Amino acid sequence: MSAADQYQEGLESSTGALSSLSTNLSDAYKDFDSIEEEWDQHRDVIAEELKEQMVDDQRKGDPADHWVTSVARRRKPEMYAAWRKAKRRIEKLTVQSSNTRSQLTGFQSLLKTEQHLDGGQHDQSSRRGLPVHGQRRAA
Repeated sequence: MSAADQYQEGLESSTGALSSLSTNLSDAYKDFDSIEEEWDQHRDVIAEELKEQMVDDQRKGDPADHWVTSVARRRKPEMYAAWRKAKRRIEKLTVQSSNTRSQLTGFQSLLKTEQHLDGGQHDQSSRRGLPVHGQRRAA
């Protein structure tokens, strides 16, 4: 198998992987959106309860975000765990997608270079007078 064939195979493999990752990422965002909506509704209920508690204690302002999150996590830890898991899945798939895209670009570059070299276009004139490795430039 020639280098060009290997690069083409890698290109096709990366394209398939990227397509699969895109589908998985789309599904992950749909899941995350529904989980996040539930989590936000839960946090809103907690925030209102804490706000009422602050009014009863004659304190002004709104409850701090970290306080709302802490109370919400303690009351429904399974909901928070699901939200974190969905968020991590998106982050993981995003990194994998970026890495696969970089791999795809690399295979495209290698294939283009290989095709350029196989096309007989690789000669001294295309190097713009630069010396070949190990040779000195003519004076």
